[in-house]
Amino acid sequence: MVYSRRSWRIQFVVMVGLLAVLTACNYRQGRVEVTYSDRMRATYALFDGQSGMAVDLAAGEMMTLAYDLEIITGSLSVQIVDPDRTVVWEDSFNESSTGSASVTAVIEGSYRLVVKGDSTKGGFDLHWEIADKD
Repeated sequence: MVYSRRSWRIQFVVMVGLLAVLTACNYRQGRVEVTYSDRMRATYALFDGQSGMAVDLAAGEMMTLAYDLEIITGSLSVQIVDPDRTVVWEDSFNESSTGSASVTAVIEGSYRLVVKGDSTKGGFDLHWEIADKD
């Protein structure tokens, strides 16, 4: 089948448009992840690795993280890592859990929210709020 220049361009535009729509939604190995500026959600048949997102904080600002985890099998850990790559908060889970944690930024920069899965099945919903300096 021979493609005309016009049909090639149309296919290219459709593919670029589809890629633009799906940039916030990734599917890998039975996993669907959706990220927003203040939320990270995922469901998966198998999650064995890590996923993360940067959150910019000024010194003195407080990030409050709320989590809702569904763990059917395996385990999951959640970390907050400061710009110097020091873990400032971490918790590990072997069963479904909900809760929250707060971290006050000592230094300004990009803090990283990291979720690590160890042969886990289920999903997570992380939501965070940033309170201004006092």
